Amino acid sequence: MLSRSQIESEINALLIKFKRSVKNCLNDFNFEEMTLSNGIPGLLLLLNEFNVTYQTKQYQNDIRFLIEYLFQKLSKYGLITQSLYSGAAGIAVALSEISQQTDEYNNLLNSLDEYIVYCTNERIDNFDWKTVTPPNYDIIEGLSGILVYLITFKSEGNKVLINRIINFLTELISNDNNGIIKMYISIGNQMSEPEEHIYPDGCLNLGLAHGLAGIISVLAYANRKGYDFARLDKIGDALEIYEQFQLNDSLVWKDGLTKDEYLSGHIKVKPNFIRDAWCYGRPGIALTYLYYGMASKKQYFIEKSENILINSLDCLLCVDSTMICHGISGILATAIHFKRLLSTNQLDSYIDDLILRLSINPQNNIMNDGFLEGKIGVILTLMKINRRSSTRWESVLLLFNDI
Repeated sequence: MLSRSQIESEINALLIKFKRSVKNCLNDFNFEEMTLSNGIPGLLLLLNEFNVTYQTKQYQNDIRFLIEYLFQKLSKYGLITQSLYSGAAGIAVALSEISQQTDEYNNLLNSLDEYIVYCTNERIDNFDWKTVTPPNYDIIEGLSGILVYLITFKSEGNKVLINRIINFLTELISNDNNGIIKMYISIGNQMSEPEEHIYPDGCLNLGLAHGLAGIISVLAYANRKGYDFARLDKIGDALEIYEQFQLNDSLVWKDGLTKDEYLSGHIKVKPNFIRDAWCYGRPGIALTYLYYGMASKKQYFIEKSENILINSLDCLLCVDSTMICHGISGILATAIHFKRLLSTNQLDSYIDDLILRLSINPQNNIMNDGFLEGKIGVILTLMKINRRSSTRWESVLLLFNDI
């Protein structure tokens, strides 16, 4: 756990680097600096979390400087996407949190909201069901992430669009006339070349960040928040896929299913790589079981969710980084979230071990200074140890405190 002075030191070092980058990019378009995953919105979440946690205005001027810079860039270059981690929704999350303390940025926030609503409706209107790809629906780039923003940060006035997204995602997890789930990713529409090599005939992605687990989690959350269009029977049918495809009756899953496996109900291609992480693997799937169990009030799924997480924590697979996305920070944040929601002590020793691993080398194998794969996410995770987060930044990881 970091002391206040240590956090200040880390934040000040980040500000120096970000301000240097801003100076170098004044007359150029740099896509990454506009994103929640790697850029300024993540830093704004960190600065705001510090100010709220310690009841100070220490970084208020830095927040204003960074927002004014974002506004200049938005005015000149516009936005490419309305997504949570790469577009308007990510910037709006940061502004929504800062706007809990001031109304200074309401006009910019309202403009972003109008853009998100317009583009999301257009996206659904023009969707081609023959070319489904994860950025259409997932947490990172797709409609699931936008739904998180709208429900958590902007539910008032957006209920029509929220229900429209819920209906779209519910349709996506239903089977087509050939018995294949509609979110199945055909060859040519996959996330990466390695995925195309592993699944040459396409796949159903089972992860939290890009797959079925993310959709189920968000729909279960929507149901808990009173959105009846998020039908528990449809969500439960989708979760049965995980019940059916556990590897060797253990609490382990592949990252994807082939069409033959989905139709036959049996694993035919053994996994050559399994990772325990927030984005893929058991920690994310445990969260999916927990949320469905809470929404359906079925104790079996709640108990199984804890067992899945403990099974993962007993032997973490391929975890070699401290980042949020596929590292220690994401797993630790998930474990602390479980402890609070379930009021359990079963996870205490695992949490202590993860804190120790994170504290020894906080920057081990991180990719950058950003939120999802870098230093900002690690600092935010360390700040939340032994206390509730002061703001709602964890919601972008589907760690909802109001579920």
